[in-house]
Amino acid sequence: MIRGLSIIIFALSVLVFPYDAVAHQKLSEYVQHDVTLEAGTTYIDLTLRLTFFDHQAEHQQLLLDSNGDGRFSSAERTAFGKALLKMAEKQVSLHAEGRKLALLPRYDPEIRADPAESGHFEIRLHFFARRSTKIDEGALLEVRSGLFPHIPALTAFRVSGRNGVRISTAGSTHKLTRPANASQPLVLAARLYPRVPQKEAKRLPSEEGNRKAVNGL
Repeated sequence: MIRGLSIIIFALSVLVFPYDAVAHQKLSEYVQHDVTLEAGTTYIDLTLRLTFFDHQAEHQQLLLDSNGDGRFSSAERTAFGKALLKMAEKQVSLHAEGRKLALLPRYDPEIRADPAESGHFEIRLHFFARRSTKIDEGALLEVRSGLFPHIPALTAFRVSGRNGVRISTAGSTHKLTRPANASQPLVLAARLYPRVPQKEAKRLPSEEGNRKAVNGL
């Protein structure tokens, strides 16, 4: 098991995009990054869904099947998930006005793979950060992701707000692609805006209460 985990950690080394950026290369050569940022008054949630196709998917399946028996056991999925979190700890970050926030796992990684479907492999990573009082309504948020740097990336970036919080993407879409072996991570920016009027906000459910209910607190 330790050997298998070590292999995974070693080998695991976001769709809006201009067509001419990928015209010379098959789409199956890319890993699709779907990134969602949801901002509330107390928390900011970050979800990354990574989808691999064809031989890239087959490669990930080989890594997941560490004992080579053609099946994906619970132990193998757990080990693979731990390796993903270890990699994301170094390669994924969330910033507010340039200040790095403490990003924590919200759920265990989801690995959607079927040995019978070799051409499709999906990973979902869920994180959250506490929104401190220092993050004002005009703050610029940035998601920085260097996941799977050796595979070219196509990215979709979506944002939403909770409890009256308003947010929109910032910057142009030409930065939503990344070539293989890029020296810089993907940088996805969003801007917070003033909340809805207080009378309307009072009708919205308590975010802290919802979060505690989800976490069973």
